[in-house]
Amino acid sequence: MLQKVINERYGNCIVIPYVNKQLAWNDKPVHLTPFNVKTIAKTVSQGLGNLKKRKVFDVFLSEYLQLGDTSNLANYTDIVVGSDQVWNVNLTNNDYTYFLEDYNGNKYAYAASFGEDDIPEDALKRIKEDVSRFAAVSVREQAAWQVLNKEKIESQVVIDPVLLLEEGEWKKTVINSQAHKEKYILVYCVEKSKRVFDYARRLSNRTGLKIYYLNQNMFFKEKGLIYKRGVSPIEFLNYIQDAEYIVTNSFHGTAFSIIFEKKFAVDTIWHGEKNIRISNLLSMFELNDRDMNSLNENIGQEIDYTSVKAVLLENRKVAQEFLDKCFVE
Repeated sequence: MLQKVINERYGNCIVIPYVNKQLAWNDKPVHLTPFNVKTIAKTVSQGLGNLKKRKVFDVFLSEYLQLGDTSNLANYTDIVVGSDQVWNVNLTNNDYTYFLEDYNGNKYAYAASFGEDDIPEDALKRIKEDVSRFAAVSVREQAAWQVLNKEKIESQVVIDPVLLLEEGEWKKTVINSQAHKEKYILVYCVEKSKRVFDYARRLSNRTGLKIYYLNQNMFFKEKGLIYKRGVSPIEFLNYIQDAEYIVTNSFHGTAFSIIFEKKFAVDTIWHGEKNIRISNLLSMFELNDRDMNSLNENIGQEIDYTSVKAVLLENRKVAQEFLDKCFVE
C-alpha cells in the first residue's frame, strides 16, 4: 500500500477519501431504474451484496488507513494521485478531480492508469494540459506511458502499490485470519465470466477440488461454485494465500497471485478485446503463458518465481527511485 511505503520512508501521509459519484452510484444498495424494475429479485440481490461489501470495506478503511479531509486541498503541501484507473474518464464519467486542476501545490502521480489506450480526442487534450502541470508522473502500464510519450509528456512505468510490499509484509496482515483447512480453487472476477467459470469447472473435475467464488450476489448462483459473500479485504488476502489454484480476470487478482506465488490462470479478454492492464502486468514478469487463452489446461505447471522475484526486486528499486525524486531530491 502506497500510504504505508510513504509513511515509512518519507514522513506522514494520509489518504484523501474522495469518492467519485459514478463509482459511488455503481455501489449503491439498490438502483431502481426502468431497466431493472422487471428484474427486482436481481436488483435486491445485488443491493444486499453491495451493502454488505460496503460495510466491511468501511471497517477496513477505518482500521488500516489514516484518512484526511477533502474539503480544502490547499491544506496539503504535496498530493500523490493514484494508483489504479484514476485517469480513466470513461470509468469516472468525465470526472477530472483526479487531475487536481484546482490544486496549486506539489502534485505527483504514482502508477496512474487510463485503463485503456483509446482515449477520445477531446478528453486527451484536457488530460494533456492537466498532466503537464504535475511535478513528476509515473503510470502503471506501458500503454499509458505510450499515450503520454506521444503527447511529449515525460513519465515512467512503475509497479502497482500492492507490489511494493513483499509477500512477508502481506502475510503479517492476514496472519490472524482463520486458515482454510481444505484445498480449493479460488475464482475471483471483476466481471462475471462464463469463460472463467468453465475453466474452473474443468480444473475442478480434474483435481476433485471445490471452487470458492468471491461474489456479492445473495440469490443467484452458478452451478458448481461455492459462493463466499461479504468478504473483507483481509479475508480476500486470506483466500488468495490459502488457494491451491486461482482463476481470475482481475488485475489485482493476478497481482496477488504473483505476490503469494500461486499457480494461476487469468483471462485477458474482456468484451472481445485484450485487457491491456493485465497483459502489461503479465509481460512485465514474463508470465504471458499464464494467460488462460494460451495456457490451455496446464495451470498446474510450475512457475519460476525465482525469476519473477528478481524482476519484482528491480521494479521496486525503480519505484523507490521515483518516490525519492518526489520527496527527497
